[in-house]
Amino acid sequence: MLRFLTMIVIGLAALALVSTTLEPSSKGGPLAPPDTSSPRAALETFRKHSQAAETVSWDAANEIRTSNRFTWTPETYKDAHQADVEIERAARTLDLTGILPAVYERKKIEAVLLLNEILDRVPVPPSDQIPGDDKLASWIIPGTEIRLVKMTEGPRAGDYVFSPDTIARLPEFYQKIKSLPSLSGSDLDYYQYYARSPGGLIPPAWFHQVQKRFFTFGRITIGHQAGWQWVAMLLSALLLGVAVQMVRLLARWLEKSLSPILSVMGAVLFPASIWAAADTFVWLLNEANIIGNLYDIFDLTAMAISYIARAWLVMAASMRIAELAHLWMKGQSRFSIDASLARTLIRVTGFMIALAILAQGLSQLGVPLMGIIAGLGIGGLAIALAAQPTIENLIGGVMLYLDRPVRVGDWCEFDSHRGVVEEIGLRSTRIRTRDKTLITVTNADFAKMKIINLSRGDRSIVRLSLNLPYDMPVENLEKLLNEMRSFLGSHSTVDPESASVYLSDLSNSAAKVEIAAEIIVQSGQKLSPIREELLLGLARIADRYDGRRLAV
Repeated sequence: MLRFLTMIVIGLAALALVSTTLEPSSKGGPLAPPDTSSPRAALETFRKHSQAAETVSWDAANEIRTSNRFTWTPETYKDAHQADVEIERAARTLDLTGILPAVYERKKIEAVLLLNEILDRVPVPPSDQIPGDDKLASWIIPGTEIRLVKMTEGPRAGDYVFSPDTIARLPEFYQKIKSLPSLSGSDLDYYQYYARSPGGLIPPAWFHQVQKRFFTFGRITIGHQAGWQWVAMLLSALLLGVAVQMVRLLARWLEKSLSPILSVMGAVLFPASIWAAADTFVWLLNEANIIGNLYDIFDLTAMAISYIARAWLVMAASMRIAELAHLWMKGQSRFSIDASLARTLIRVTGFMIALAILAQGLSQLGVPLMGIIAGLGIGGLAIALAAQPTIENLIGGVMLYLDRPVRVGDWCEFDSHRGVVEEIGLRSTRIRTRDKTLITVTNADFAKMKIINLSRGDRSIVRLSLNLPYDMPVENLEKLLNEMRSFLGSHSTVDPESASVYLSDLSNSAAKVEIAAEIIVQSGQKLSPIREELLLGLARIADRYDGRRLAV
């Protein structure tokens, strides 16, 4: 019994030890969410992580400043990562839902640094005077317009965060208090240091080395930006513009090339250069650390140009590739419905990809796509009703491809016309007749017609009429008929059972002989050469018996 009680006591002690060990991890582990359960918790969480990010960044910057290195050390990379983590956790106390996706990351950092500087210069009530429960819908820091609100919906319902209006007005608040002394006794304004240096929270090492050699570098301010940032931005825009113009001239030269590959390169090179220049300019804006509204204007403009250039590139490439595919497939077998279909599919695919790129760009720029899609749905219904004939012809073209009553290059008969199918397009089908007349029939009408495909039959009947001199001896006439029967019966393309040669009429001017036979046409063979071969053979036989004229 004593042993059993001892085991129970040891087990309870172990359980208590495990529970106390796990308790801090569940509340303050690296993956634990920031505490925003009340206005007090949200404010303390923000101050804790924003000040930690500032301290780590400033210590690393000072270490770089006092050294003679032009590159970061592994410790600096580690500090930069830690600063980013602290900024991210501090940003969890901010409602950033109104910020555009294109500038979200930059605005998040600016908001954390601005709010940290503001809270370091305005009196904040003691902790025990800040509401510590979740009963209030919102709470304003006394003597300010800085508001924390309780989120009522979404995955973070119940959390207290700094309101979107507060986040939007942070630059205004900062301008009002930036000349006030820090309540913590520090004379450091890390936001100003961040705004006038390149890179990010921790500037690159070369920046401090340049400042040592050029004292005024980074100290001259124009607006809210350092002078060197204006120079870097304008010079970058000028150089990128010149590069794009040079690529444009090269693209024009390549487009005139007879080489298909070079012509495609020429078509896509100019939009590709605009895309590359726009993305490079955005990268330079981030590296130069442009801030505020100036960053918003240039970043959003460059991003819009970038997405337009991407869509342009896809459309230009698809149009050129579609034409090359069409020409190549036509060259394989004179004409082909697959060539026209391939060209259409490549064009439509390029158009759809371009639309997807533009949609992604609009979402990055904050355009409400759901509203646009809903509007397009209503407008699309009206357009569909107005474009019903066009849609009917499009469906007719699809049915012609699926059923394949004719293919491009086939000889066909329809509605008392005969001709060769030249093209089956999205709206109409074009047929070239024997007299070189081009007939265009809408796909909807053509699909409803009775179409006779003369190129698909494996047999064709040939009928000939032979006029012989009326005074030809009967013996010669009989031998001529027998020899013609033998010729047709032994010919490789004639069905022997179908061959017939007989005397149909005798008159004072001629003896008329009727000839008929079924020609077996193999795949890929044409009827005209076979018909010509039979006609010449019969003419030679008739000539040996003093024939004068052969009439079809």
